[in-house]
Amino acid sequence: MSDCIPNAFHLGPDAPPVPIVFLDEAVVAVDKPSGLLAVPDRWDKGLPSLMSRLNAGILVGAGWAVSGGFTYLANAHRLDRDTTGVMILGRSPAALRDLVRQFEDRGVAKVYLALVRGSLPEAEITVDRPVGIDPARPGFAKAGGRTARKAVTVFKRIEAYRGYELVECRPQTGRMHQIRVHLQTLRCPLVADDRYGDGKGLFLSKIKAGYKGDREAERPLIGRLALHALSVDLVHPAAGTPLHIEAPWPKDLRIAVKYLRQFAGL
Repeated sequence: MSDCIPNAFHLGPDAPPVPIVFLDEAVVAVDKPSGLLAVPDRWDKGLPSLMSRLNAGILVGAGWAVSGGFTYLANAHRLDRDTTGVMILGRSPAALRDLVRQFEDRGVAKVYLALVRGSLPEAEITVDRPVGIDPARPGFAKAGGRTARKAVTVFKRIEAYRGYELVECRPQTGRMHQIRVHLQTLRCPLVADDRYGDGKGLFLSKIKAGYKGDREAERPLIGRLALHALSVDLVHPAAGTPLHIEAPWPKDLRIAVKYLRQFAGL
């Protein structure tokens, strides 16, 4: 990227910078940080979101919009608020239509990294179980039920530790909270998942024998939903060529895995 084109979107003092990991005339891919909604919340429209801030910046002529020549941005898919990683945006209505079609037609290969509690029942396992909205709990999904639609995820163990595993997740469909719900059905929920797990982060004191620090003041190695959208493979909407986009591991996940390898290795 040239000096005049931003390498991140700066959306205001109450939102973290959003790194740009791919950019051309048709497509923008960002590395969405944890804690930022992808799109406006259904129930509280005032909460900051990536798309509302981007569109507001374009409307008022923010510096990044002017320097980068951004006049249109729209999301082709979504990520959960606390999930990090690759999120794809179209820079024109035509590009967006093509990208959305690819996601809807399952023409996009998505890879996630997940840090889970417990262990997969097999080294590689496919979960084919419908997922739908939970009518009893707004904002939640569940396996089965009257609203459920076909949902398939392939899980593969990457590394195993005492009490935890690093897992590769390849969703074949795109239901809300699909990976999280499917991991719950396998009884190995994501670390720090407060909806489909116990919500507890990973603490060094829990994995290091003889830990001597102050447990009351201890901060988690990773205290947010331990799910990262690592990569996306699709077809470029203008060029028609294969496009692979990847986001680096977030710092908290790298640190968590480092200490798991050091103190909880098998």
